[in-house]
Amino acid sequence: MNTITLAPSWELLKKSDEDTKNLNPRNTQQWMDFYNLSNWNVSTELVDKVITKSLVTGTNQVLEETWQIPKGQNNDKVIVVRKDTGQGLAFRTSQYTPVQNETLFEFGDVLMKQFNNAEWVAMGQLGDGHKVYGIMKLPDSGYLFGSDQVDNYLTIANGHDGSMGVTAMVTPIRLSCTNQLSFALKNASHSLRTKHTLRVDDRIALAKESIEQFHVYNQQMKTIGDNLFELPCSTEDIRKMYVGLNGVDSSKEDVLEVYNGKGRPEDKLGEDGRPIKYGSMQSKKFDNAEELLVSIYENRFDGFEEVRRTNANTMQGIENTMWGGLNALTEHLDWYQGKYSDSSKIVERQMFNSGHQKKRDAILDMVLDYNEIKV
Repeated sequence: MNTITLAPSWELLKKSDEDTKNLNPRNTQQWMDFYNLSNWNVSTELVDKVITKSLVTGTNQVLEETWQIPKGQNNDKVIVVRKDTGQGLAFRTSQYTPVQNETLFEFGDVLMKQFNNAEWVAMGQLGDGHKVYGIMKLPDSGYLFGSDQVDNYLTIANGHDGSMGVTAMVTPIRLSCTNQLSFALKNASHSLRTKHTLRVDDRIALAKESIEQFHVYNQQMKTIGDNLFELPCSTEDIRKMYVGLNGVDSSKEDVLEVYNGKGRPEDKLGEDGRPIKYGSMQSKKFDNAEELLVSIYENRFDGFEEVRRTNANTMQGIENTMWGGLNALTEHLDWYQGKYSDSSKIVERQMFNSGHQKKRDAILDMVLDYNEIKV
C-alpha cells in the first residue's frame, strides 16, 4: 500500500525540514519571507528575438544564431519573467499587467482582518512560480455532522502565467479523509476571481464580497450536509450514481441503462471479432474504477491493498449515509483519478484546475438529484 499521511493536498508539498511552528500565524510578511515569496519583481519583457541552437554536421560544435524580430511583427507578445531568478513563466500579450506577490498578500491581510482568529497555515508556489498561493485556517467556522468534522480554510492565489487572476476561495476540508469539499452552489460560489489588476480599492471591495459569499456558502453547505447525513445510502446507490456520472450514453452505445441515461461499458465483440471500444472508455477499466470506489465506501481493501492511499477508515462516522456517499465519490475523484503520485500536480489539480472542479461540481449535483434535494 502506498500509504500517505492524511492531510490536505497542499501539505504534500511540505519539505521534511520545513518547520513553521516559530512563525507568527498572523504575520503575513514573515510567512512570505519563510516561503521565499518576497521580492520576485515579476515583470514583462518584449519578445524581440529568437535564438536557435543546432549541431554542426560531423562535429560536436553547437552553432547558436540570433534572429531579430522586426518591430511590430512579434504578435504583440511579451514574456513574464521573475527578476529574482530570471525564470520565464509565460508568454502573454503586451496588455498583461503582473500582480506582485506583495499585492496578493496585502489582499490576504485585508481578508485576515475580517476574522479575529484566522491564521496562516501554508504558502507556496507551483513549478517555477507560475502560481502562488496562501492558505489561512478559519477556526470556529467549520461544522459537525454527527462526529464528522469539516474545517474551513480560505485560499488566495494568483497565476503569474496568466492562467488565473487573483482568486479568493473557501476551501472546506473534511478532517477524516482530507477531501476538498469545494462545490459550485446555485446561490453561492466557493470562489471569487478578479483580473490581473488589484488596486487598493479593489482589494477592499473584493475582500468584502469574499466575506459575504463565504457566509452564504458556509450556511448552504451546512444545510446540504445536514440533509445528506440523515439520508441512507447503500452500495447499490453508490454504484448507480457512479455510472450516472461516468458511464456511457445507453441510447447511443446499446448498453443497459443503469441510471440517468447512462450504462456501464460492456465487454462485447464487434463484427470483426475485436472488443468494442467506447471512445477512451473500456469495460475493464471502468469496472476496476467502480470497484475501487466501492472499496473506499465499504472500507475494505481486498484486491486494492497496493492502490489505496491509506489504511485508515475514511468513512468512519458517516457509514451508510448520503454524506458518506458524497465523500466517497469525492475522495475517488480527488485522490485516485489522474497521476496522483506527483505532489505538485495533485495540488494544482485539486485546487486550481477548472476541469477537475467541474467534475467535483457534477458529483454534488448527482447526489442532490439522486435524492431529489433542491438547493
